[in-house]
Amino acid sequence: MNKTADILLRRAPLLVVLWLLGAAATARADSASDGTVPIGNRVDRIVRELGANQFAVRHAAEAKLLTQSRAALPALMRHRDSDDPEVRERVRRIIQQIKMNPATVPEAIFAFDKDPQFTSFTKMRVYWDAQMKAWQADAQVTTKNDDPETSATGGSFYQSFVPHTNRIAAIAVQVYSFYDKEGWLAVDVYEDVAGKPSDYVLTRAFLKTQKRGPASPHVFIVFDVPDIDVTPGQPHWFRFRDLSKITNHGLTIKRDAYPEGRYMHVDQRSETDRTSARDAKFRIIASCGPVPLLHAATEEEQASLQSLRSVPGGNRH
Repeated sequence: MNKTADILLRRAPLLVVLWLLGAAATARADSASDGTVPIGNRVDRIVRELGANQFAVRHAAEAKLLTQSRAALPALMRHRDSDDPEVRERVRRIIQQIKMNPATVPEAIFAFDKDPQFTSFTKMRVYWDAQMKAWQADAQVTTKNDDPETSATGGSFYQSFVPHTNRIAAIAVQVYSFYDKEGWLAVDVYEDVAGKPSDYVLTRAFLKTQKRGPASPHVFIVFDVPDIDVTPGQPHWFRFRDLSKITNHGLTIKRDAYPEGRYMHVDQRSETDRTSARDAKFRIIASCGPVPLLHAATEEEQASLQSLRSVPGGNRH
């Protein structure tokens, strides 16, 4: 055996060990890119790059985070109040864009079933109560104002509330809707900043009502939203929007029926928003099954929504 071959044989175990270490490092890098590393760890690692000295590194890190799904939001929220102003500004911008991106937080677009139709409020209410009874018994309502002295409302308004769980699965609002009209209603959820709704949209839920049923006036209309994460104990707002002018605003509402929140009647958010001590009648639902009497809106039904949203101001959040 020549000298070169003898050296290679003696060094073979070391070479194998080095190869295995390199392969392991490569596997770890690959797992970070293919998503097998826990998403919180992956987000934390990329967020650190937002504070890098090089602009290119900061910019690349922001671009990576913008591709993350809504599952990254809890980890991002931990960095929203970073001591580094550069990280803080970029993280808040990333959170907002993820939440407002339909690809990561999709819109929920439903419509009431068209049949049956009713000729009286009484028959409509009996049918509604029978169909919704089992669902309501299983739904976990965690925050609410269902004071019997509070009347149904409508129009467009904001209502602030304090969630007591970290998840919202549905929002129910008691509104007075006109019996012989149909159209689109919408609900959005916002975080609170300085006592007002912020620009952090958490969900966009749309619901098409039907003429003469199945929801009678004064029932809690349920918006089946994509499950969204919120911070328990922190104020949030939901906005109810009547896109088709089919609900009646101006009914008497008991004042301070929900002490943890405020009611704000608006057509658009502005400095002239009319705040009030009164409250809307609502329920925040942490978990529930599929909402009865609803179906995913058909293409034809969605087309009627898009025609409304194409009107200037019709798709404002």
